[in-house]
Amino acid sequence: MRTYQPPITPEHHTCVGLGLTLLDRLTALDHRFQGLASGVYLVSCEETVDDITSYIHDDPHPQSVEKEHVMVALKLDIAGRKGLLLLDPGYHIARVVTVMEDELYPHTGWFMQSQEEHCRKDYNYSFSANSNYVVWKVKERRGDGPETLSHSAVFVARPFLTPVDVTERRNLVYNFRSLLSRDTKGHLTAGIYFPVLDNTVGKFTLFYDVNDVKKREKMSFSDFKTMPNMLDEKQQLMIEECNKLLHSSIIAVAFRPT
Repeated sequence: MRTYQPPITPEHHTCVGLGLTLLDRLTALDHRFQGLASGVYLVSCEETVDDITSYIHDDPHPQSVEKEHVMVALKLDIAGRKGLLLLDPGYHIARVVTVMEDELYPHTGWFMQSQEEHCRKDYNYSFSANSNYVVWKVKERRGDGPETLSHSAVFVARPFLTPVDVTERRNLVYNFRSLLSRDTKGHLTAGIYFPVLDNTVGKFTLFYDVNDVKKREKMSFSDFKTMPNMLDEKQQLMIEECNKLLHSSIIAVAFRPT
């Protein structure tokens, strides 16, 4: 674990690979926007912090944090007003978020990130009292349940220099896996996801959109152990449709006849 170097391969990106790719593409524009290459940088994010006030005030020791997410940032100075541009390809946020210290124009403020049949998410980014951090707030409502509010801490004072060694390495032991497809606005169109369990009865969830209606099915990994497997016609059709949207044949091999 300590000596393994996590690879960053094309078309198999987590937030780290997506962030590094975006940095490369932005720096290539330096001939048109002089200074852009030296201005953009990666920033680290600690997600879903229980006590955001204490976290930001105490400025925790590196060994006590996870830094499970990264974004791309560019500092702003508009007539003496300090701010920041944030880009988050890892969460597929299809806009450049403007964060001003005074929260005046062109500050982005709250915006709806996603709205599905049973879930809506709204995002907000603002500087904390400690200007080294931007607080990322997520309001989420599922069905008729109560609205929840979570906070994440984005450290923007300095570039994050170890995204592969820290954030990408963490993914090696993270106990949740997903393969997702999104449209140009960052909305989920298809995917599979599952927890990594220490038993043999694991299941995964498959979903995809058809005419803005989400189809969802939970399947057992054990159903794929034998040929022919135990999938019915409906499940096989769902797998085929999901594969098309994922531009993949990863799941299809499970029921392809020998």
